[in-house]
Amino acid sequence: MKTFIPGQIASAADVNSNFEELSRGIARLTTPTRRELKHEPKWESFDGFGGMTSLGALHTVSLVVRWTPSAFWTEVGQHFPILYVPEGVPTPEDWATLGTIHAGAYATPLVYRADKRSISVFPTTKFTWPANWCYGSALWIA
Repeated sequence: MKTFIPGQIASAADVNSNFEELSRGIARLTTPTRRELKHEPKWESFDGFGGMTSLGALHTVSLVVRWTPSAFWTEVGQHFPILYVPEGVPTPEDWATLGTIHAGAYATPLVYRADKRSISVFPTTKFTWPANWCYGSALWIA
């Protein structure tokens, strides 16, 4: 972007160039981008859910996932990853709460873990995680 000096007459080409650069910057901030997230092995997403949409600093993930082998028991405070955020995507601080996932009759927090760049489930009670589809959402600003 050209910097104009007070008292200097700006050329039409310089002014138009500045407006074009500004327009491209605004388009980057107002056009959503979509990225697919990598799953933890043995987790799968339903029909395209599990992808991330970013618009500027806002990042959202709609989840419909299931653990494919079978139901299992969760333990309080024993977090486990479901999805991984790609390199290059800005992320929140470690242990940031991103949203909630519903597993049968139970809703449990989703947290961001910086060590593996994962979206992880953090059970707050012991329950049987079902083998069917579970749904939730994650959201962060970074």
